[in-house]
Amino acid sequence: FLQRSGIAAFEGGKGAAIGMAGGISGKIGANMMGPAGAALGEVVGMTQMMAAMEGRFPSLEDFTHNAALILTVRGGTAAAKGAADAMAGRLKNIFAETGLKPDVVAKLAKEDPSVLRDMQEGKAIPERIKQDGAKQNQQYLLARNMTAKGEGTFTSEAGAQKPSPSEQRAGEGFAKLGYDVVRCRTANDRGIRNERTSDFIVEPFGHVEVYKPGSASVDRIKDAVFDKKRQALLIMVQGEYPYAHMEELTARLAGRNKQIDKPLKVLFFQTDDGTIYKRDLPQ
Repeated sequence: FLQRSGIAAFEGGKGAAIGMAGGISGKIGANMMGPAGAALGEVVGMTQMMAAMEGRFPSLEDFTHNAALILTVRGGTAAAKGAADAMAGRLKNIFAETGLKPDVVAKLAKEDPSVLRDMQEGKAIPERIKQDGAKQNQQYLLARNMTAKGEGTFTSEAGAQKPSPSEQRAGEGFAKLGYDVVRCRTANDRGIRNERTSDFIVEPFGHVEVYKPGSASVDRIKDAVFDKKRQALLIMVQGEYPYAHMEELTARLAGRNKQIDKPLKVLFFQTDDGTIYKRDLPQ
């Protein structure tokens, strides 16, 4: 299994079949798939947590049931197990790439003859399904977009180092939303060794640390974010991530939060255009 971009996945062509354990985590965007990775690991608890958090992740039965519906719609007869398994696999790939649940796909297949034909013939994901998946992704992101409440300030403590480009973009992003941002002096700036400090103080949130991953692996991002908690309990992750990636990372961090005395509080995501999304982590 591959922990990549919000999905526990088998690599395969454009899409990827997703791992299931009481629930499913999806990945949007086949362009983010990489070489096959390690083991199923934490997916069991993570998928169940995600389902509880969002009420949105389908079960194994959802895939098999809706596969049968698609195969038998419009007068069709019950299919052999091999055909049903193959259809369930296509539904998993569709959920992995678009985020559309199997019942939504079955409804589209019933309403749209072209979708039904492509699904029953095992063709590539129909264009209608791709469009609906993109629309759902956009709606999810809009619902979590931090909206501007005025114009804030972006200043630096006396003696603080010049922000890196990623830190500059983060500070400007918060300021444009109306929050006052102060660039902090590092421990080195103050002549203190073996101590870590946050990048910013953002009012009213508190200390915020910025992290721009060099890898799309959710395992590596999760571990790096927890390493950053020595500097701040509010972490900003920068990059282009579809909602399924955000949800898996949020859920896995929330699960690990339960195992530590000083849990992370907030996860911010900032996309390349500067938009910031906020996910509160359960304490």
